Amino acid sequence: MKVRGGAWVPVAGLCALVLLLFRGAVFSGGVFFQRDVQLMWYTQIETFVRAVAAGAWPVWNPFLAFGQPLWADANVQLGYPPTWLNLLVRPWTYYTVFVIAHFVAGAAGVHALGRRLGLSPVAAGVAGAVWATSGPIVSSAAMWNQLAGAAWLPWAVLAAEAALEDGGRLRTAAWGAALAAPVLAGSPEAALVAGLIGAALGVGRLRGGGRAAAPRVLATTGFALVVAVGLAAVQWLPSLEAARQSARATLSPAARTYWSVHPFLLSQVVVPWLVDAPALRPDRAALLSDSREPFFASIYLGLAASGLVLAAWAGAPRRRRAFWSLTMAAAVVMALGRHTPAYEVAMAVMPPLRALRYPAKAMALAALCWALLAGMGLDAWRSADADRRRFRVRVLLPLALLTVLAGASWVLIAAHPDRGAALLAPPAAGLSFADLLAPTRSRLMLATLAATAALVVGALGGRLAGRTRGMAVAACAVADLFLAHQTLNPTAPVTLYTHRPRTLDAASLEDGGRLYAYDYFFPGRSERYLGRPAPYVVARAPAGWPVRAAQALAMREYLFPPTPGPWGGEGSYDLDVPGLGSPHVASLAAELRALEGTAGHARLLQLGAVSHVIALHTAGFEGLAPVAEVEGLFPEPIRVFRVPGTLPRTYAVGRAQEAEGAEALRRMLGPGFEPGREIVLASADSFRASVTSAAASFIGSSRVAARQADRVRLEAELSSAGYVVLVDAWDPGWRAWVDGRPAEILRANLAFRAVAVPAGRHTIEMRYRPATLPWSIGITALTVVAALAAALTWMRETK
Repeated sequence: MKVRGGAWVPVAGLCALVLLLFRGAVFSGGVFFQRDVQLMWYTQIETFVRAVAAGAWPVWNPFLAFGQPLWADANVQLGYPPTWLNLLVRPWTYYTVFVIAHFVAGAAGVHALGRRLGLSPVAAGVAGAVWATSGPIVSSAAMWNQLAGAAWLPWAVLAAEAALEDGGRLRTAAWGAALAAPVLAGSPEAALVAGLIGAALGVGRLRGGGRAAAPRVLATTGFALVVAVGLAAVQWLPSLEAARQSARATLSPAARTYWSVHPFLLSQVVVPWLVDAPALRPDRAALLSDSREPFFASIYLGLAASGLVLAAWAGAPRRRRAFWSLTMAAAVVMALGRHTPAYEVAMAVMPPLRALRYPAKAMALAALCWALLAGMGLDAWRSADADRRRFRVRVLLPLALLTVLAGASWVLIAAHPDRGAALLAPPAAGLSFADLLAPTRSRLMLATLAATAALVVGALGGRLAGRTRGMAVAACAVADLFLAHQTLNPTAPVTLYTHRPRTLDAASLEDGGRLYAYDYFFPGRSERYLGRPAPYVVARAPAGWPVRAAQALAMREYLFPPTPGPWGGEGSYDLDVPGLGSPHVASLAAELRALEGTAGHARLLQLGAVSHVIALHTAGFEGLAPVAEVEGLFPEPIRVFRVPGTLPRTYAVGRAQEAEGAEALRRMLGPGFEPGREIVLASADSFRASVTSAAASFIGSSRVAARQADRVRLEAELSSAGYVVLVDAWDPGWRAWVDGRPAEILRANLAFRAVAVPAGRHTIEMRYRPATLPWSIGITALTVVAALAAALTWMRETK
């Protein structure tokens, strides 16, 4: 959208606001690290960069859960053009630029959409500022795909408005591109929401224009959808292929509705309690956020800003006012997830939604609706209506009641901090509940003061000029949100990423041995073994490091998966966070946790080629050999164990049994099973009969001769026909060749790969190519060429 004249002033102000909000990363050289940024994102990007640098396809991630698809994981954003800038700059620098660019772009998109809806430049700018400082959006800085989806949403709605108005090919193609962008950025939810809003706008056009408008609206919508599907094919086709073969295909209702917003927490929309709260009591965490931190650290949309939103309905009628109000209500209801039947009804009406997770994501849409309504309300504050009794009753009275509620909460927390024991876990030694609640107390105080100032401005009414009145209330609203959320994204020194964990030196990863870092996040594990509800708390921190940054450093020192990836450390029985890994690996990992303290636990470690185990406790690991204790930042030392008798990464066997599921596991754990001499195959193969006849005298060996991100070459020698096993995750996208001839990759020991090989010396090559990837690249390329050709044709025709 072209910005004219004085409209540049609000946009420049939005840029300054974003830079100030993230001043630690922009001006002090800090790096983002929270949540999965330092755990998942950094390793995924390093995997991508190193694969491309080595001349390989970046399609497989070997560092998590015995390996899983990389390109197909939309969260990695390999179909999103900005991601490829990581080939030129360091990942932490890229991430800072990514966050700033998407915040500025999203705020500018809200400003442009506001102008389209008839807001004044200042009101549209305030809408952008409220969006950029709102809780769900600021919380998204640590969730790159959610941030990108939220930033593209206003542009997609704006493009729909423009395309539906005139039906021009260029604007329609732009609408399709704006719908495709969130999919490429790993946020299909944002694309779906934008598509539904566009469809609603199209229905509105049909109702307003009658039958004459139907052909144009339908043609425009259809063309935009075709462009969107074509442009995004490079991501959605591989993702769909992987999802159909993974746990995503059978998400349970509990997994799908994980991280639903609890009704109690909805009060946080207008009162900033429990914003970025310290650790909750386990029972409260289980009730409010599924025993985890909330999906968004804050869903606070602003107490003072609520005065602007209320004013949107107290002033003159505004274009799309009812539409955005209803959309916000629908978003909030969807965010409640399992707490209302509405979410499951939506799943039944639109079955593809069943592959999506975390209803709380809908609060990002609520933030957009809230910001636009706030912009509409600002113009109402600036009008003569702000001095009338109706305005006072509909705006000032509800705002006053909310302000009293916030103020009373502030006074209660200040006077009785020990009542925090009803929600919060006991503080660490040397701290009190007053210390834990200090940030909440500060936020409540500032929100109360900002709302009180807005009330004073409203009470003065006509004694203030409309422009002054509006700007004063807008300043209160934005200041309240800014101050409440400026600390949501602390930064760490770049050393966090460049420091080589000392634990790696103790856990020597020779001959392709895998790591298993014990995960205390699973319910009951931390209490059982560490005696505390929150497992990864730090007892000390490097000088000058914020506590949260020290926690991130401690997790990297602990080699929590997949952080060893950049150093070459490959995981094993890890939690499949993306949900796109092998379901067979996931079932084996669940069995490993169920077998803790038994002989079967050690057997599964051996079958998974796990050479070393990392843990903070010793109980249940008596059969392992202690190697070292590394003093980290946790209260306990990091203990490194060696797994005796573990299998090598690749080996050859002369016997095979046929079994699947529970029966296969029973045989693998049985006393008669010899892990280094036989395997259990998921299905029969014609080769097994010839193998069995010579199994008694079988001798064989195998080694990894070469390895890249998308392929591995093995060299094996067998005295008679047998199987060469590679302890990597089986996936239907892998293909094998024995001495250049195609061979079937069999699923061995429930989750790993095996290839039938005749006697003698052989070279086995395995390559990973998702079946849909070439098609997806071709479809996207053709769509880009067609869109460019259409744009050039349009430009020639309009000259």
